[in-house]
Amino acid sequence: MKYNPKIHHRRSIRLPHWDYSWGWWYYVTIVVRDRRCDFGRVENDVVVLSELGLAADECWKQIPQHHAGVELDDYVIMPNHVHGILILNDDVRRVVQLNVPMKKVKNKAMQALSPKKGSLSVILRTFKAAVTTWARENHHERF
Repeated sequence: MKYNPKIHHRRSIRLPHWDYSWGWWYYVTIVVRDRRCDFGRVENDVVVLSELGLAADECWKQIPQHHAGVELDDYVIMPNHVHGILILNDDVRRVVQLNVPMKKVKNKAMQALSPKKGSLSVILRTFKAAVTTWARENHHERF
């Protein structure tokens, strides 16, 4: 069933006073668009990753190389989603991230909405962008 705002009342499960750039262990789930099984299939109770699933696996493994202070714990690539535990070390906020614009935002309201360097949202955004870029460069339709 597709999301229908009249019957599905989505709410944020984020903690209102938590800074997601703070050092902690974060359990994340990332779902493929429209819940399509683009990352693979299940055969005899075993996930067999597709070419795109293997690329997503490689992009996940490379997260610490692109985000200083981040470690990977357990993770699994499923046919239509990824589960993983990311560890943000306490010093992650003090490290300059190369993928976040350094330009100062003049509008204070927009600055408050912008993702913080080293935050969980920036890390996940760049992972998703890397998988999408790989898919487009390798002629996967629907990307």
